[in-house]
Amino acid sequence: MLTSELRAKFLDYFSKNSHEVVDSSPLIPA
Repeated sequence: MLTSELRAKFLDYFSKNSHEVVDSSPLIPA
């Protein structure tokens, strides 16, 4: 399994469980 496949499955799982998928962003605000 590729990293991209794992990420897609992870995001798909959470979106199906009424979580909101948001774009990635840096942890430290600019």
